[in-house]
Amino acid sequence: IELVVMICIVCVLMVLGAVHLLRARARGYEASAVASLRVIAQGQVTYSVACGMGGFAPNLQVLSKPMPKGDLPFIPADLGGRMVMAKSGYLFLVRPAYNASPYKADCNGIMNTSAYYASARPLTFSVAGGTESYAISVNGAIWAVEAAVPPTDPFGPPAYPLR
Repeated sequence: IELVVMICIVCVLMVLGAVHLLRARARGYEASAVASLRVIAQGQVTYSVACGMGGFAPNLQVLSKPMPKGDLPFIPADLGGRMVMAKSGYLFLVRPAYNASPYKADCNGIMNTSAYYASARPLTFSVAGGTESYAISVNGAIWAVEAAVPPTDPFGPPAYPLR
């Protein structure tokens, strides 16, 4: 009987440890998502100055193209190349902002936009996959919301800016 009690105690401790491990993994995914949105925002600024003639890339595919005489894209390959990219448990999307208008053709001949909106939402909304979605736009502030969908554009409650 003592052995059965001991086995039960060990099992309870293992379950508690697994829950904490899953939550720690989700926190890592969330931190990676915020860092990736900062990379996208930096890529948008570089694109605007170097190639966009003051405009912003309308999607991740445009940000993943280098300038005509360059060999480096504006964002890393793990964030670009498709309209929606999955990375570290999150889906990333870049689109024109709600108040954006077509701007000019960029150095690659692609029409850009006057403002952008980038978002990250968890692939699996759960304690193990992530419980926050994020978004950023031209102003550079990252907004978060505890929901499976990212903050809406323009930003406001229930979303809140990250510090």
